[in-house]
Amino acid sequence: PVVISVHDMFALRMPQLCTVANRSHASRNMPESIRRAARIVVPSEWVKLELLEWNQGLEEKIDDLEEKTAVIPWGVDSRFAPVTDSKRLEEVQLKYGLPPKFILFVGRIEPKKNVTRIIQAYFAATAANGLDHRLVLVGPKGWGAVREVETMITELGLKDKVVRPGFIPDEDLPAVYSLASAAMFPSFAEGFGFPLLEAQACGTPVIASNIPSLEEISGAAKPVKPDDLPTMRVALEEVLMNDNESGKMREAGLTHASAFTWKAHAEKTFALYEQVINEDRNR
Repeated sequence: PVVISVHDMFALRMPQLCTVANRSHASRNMPESIRRAARIVVPSEWVKLELLEWNQGLEEKIDDLEEKTAVIPWGVDSRFAPVTDSKRLEEVQLKYGLPPKFILFVGRIEPKKNVTRIIQAYFAATAANGLDHRLVLVGPKGWGAVREVETMITELGLKDKVVRPGFIPDEDLPAVYSLASAAMFPSFAEGFGFPLLEAQACGTPVIASNIPSLEEISGAAKPVKPDDLPTMRVALEEVLMNDNESGKMREAGLTHASAFTWKAHAEKTFALYEQVINEDRNR
């Protein structure tokens, strides 16, 4: 018997959000893998719903798909916690050229991440209120939206205000999150959303889109519609300019993120494997 994990259904349900290679690989392998699996592990109820809706469109449906799909949320690595050591913070800040105050995005630049709206909201909020924060985009270059992002940065005159340190390894990310005034995660689509929970686990206020998959895990994040620029701008202003609001979000985020542990994920996954093995033995 086989147990598989399905991280998301984008390649089959929203192929425009994936690379050609990703779409090709998924279309060749995912349907048969899902059909053959004794159990399917997904990280959220939303991914399960996408899986079941995909099944409804098949000519030959998988009759027991709902019964064999288990929702087991992923965890946040224990290294993601507030960094308070000033020497460590200064070391990371110098290493990546991070400004004294900044808004943070962590992720690959690609269409689903909605990075252009982050740039627009940042420009509008800081220009209107005279804020001296910078915008830091952490992550590999990505695909599909890179040129659009670069063009927008140039057209808005933000070349000196947008910092792009590239990929930052996990051992340095907690310090980066801890240095940030706020983190933005207004994706159009996600299967789970690790950076959102990582930021909260480090005590960083988070602004996240209200799409179902993120609402399911976002907890203390400030929700915004991913295509609503005015609301996104207001949310950013509230976090940056209201210490009481950002303080509440920090505390609530820490509590919320603490519920997502790899230990809990491992225990539930282990139990699922035991169940599958016992069922196979009793056939």
